[in-house]
Amino acid sequence: MSRAAALFAAAALGSLGLGIAAGRWARRGSPVETAAFERVSSPEPAGVPEATSATPSRPGEKREVAPTVGEVPGGEDSSLAPRMPASFELPGMAGPEWESLAELVTVPEAAGESPRDPLSDPRLRSRMIGLRGKVPTVQADGRGELTHPVVAARLAAAAIARGGLRLSSSQWENVERLVRTYEKSYEDLSAGFKEETLRIEKILGEMELKEGFLVSFLEVLSDAQRSCLLGTEAAPGEYPPYLSPLLMADIERMPIPRGSLETLRQRLAEDIADDFKLEPDFGEGLAATFLAEIAPLLDPRQSLSRTERARIAGWTQIRVFKQILARSDLDRSLRERLITMPRWAVPEVVE
Repeated sequence: MSRAAALFAAAALGSLGLGIAAGRWARRGSPVETAAFERVSSPEPAGVPEATSATPSRPGEKREVAPTVGEVPGGEDSSLAPRMPASFELPGMAGPEWESLAELVTVPEAAGESPRDPLSDPRLRSRMIGLRGKVPTVQADGRGELTHPVVAARLAAAAIARGGLRLSSSQWENVERLVRTYEKSYEDLSAGFKEETLRIEKILGEMELKEGFLVSFLEVLSDAQRSCLLGTEAAPGEYPPYLSPLLMADIERMPIPRGSLETLRQRLAEDIADDFKLEPDFGEGLAATFLAEIAPLLDPRQSLSRTERARIAGWTQIRVFKQILARSDLDRSLRERLITMPRWAVPEVVE
């Protein structure tokens, strides 16, 4: 298995990208990309007034703010603090520890610095690994736990508290309802998993449910709370990496030199036929399907977030895999690799 395998099975057989310009497949992909989901504007939640003083201009910047109704400064156990539902308590994770973890994930990045992988901090990674089995996820390596709605909400609330604000009791009740909706949807999703359900499909399905939670969670917040969490300078679609469900994804960047699509189509068709031991016509059809479905990713007129790009690429790869897996003559070992791999390629045009 060579070029087509590197494209469709990078995780199983090596992290290779596409190097048409050089006539070979040998470019190492970028690290796991983090992204944020599109911000959805909404009216100010009822009963949550604006803060009366400035909020941090950057996430992670600690700023004292005058308290308002439902937003009370003080420690987690403050008698004045709104009551957080018991469903947000996790074994071995007390209030002060959430505050410490929030401090880790809200360290501001230097200007021009790429978003850091929050789990590169061994303290945070250790605590998230410690939550294995306590929150359900298909990606039980710390990433699925960190992006679970209960954990994300606790960390976000602690980050907001560092800015001097609090979630009100009514906000916590709304967030709890969102978590219950997520958990029911996740149960329904996982109940549909079968022996041949692709691991990529499981990851993308969970990511999309978490995206729905995140968008709704941000709508529950007041403008002042969102500013504490995101910073006032954040561009639309930019969110802290520790909140992004895309953190779960193991993404391979696939650079495609401009003007090379016909060459790419021909090589893909040949490699699919050779590597999967299938007839040339099948390779031609699969290559054409792949390129047609990733067309939005190659169109410079399209303005897509990294999350949208990852979603389009992921579902395209799933559909390609399923066409290959539908072949009764497919090698068994290759079948198992396609089903279990966690990584997918995200194409982009380069000069």
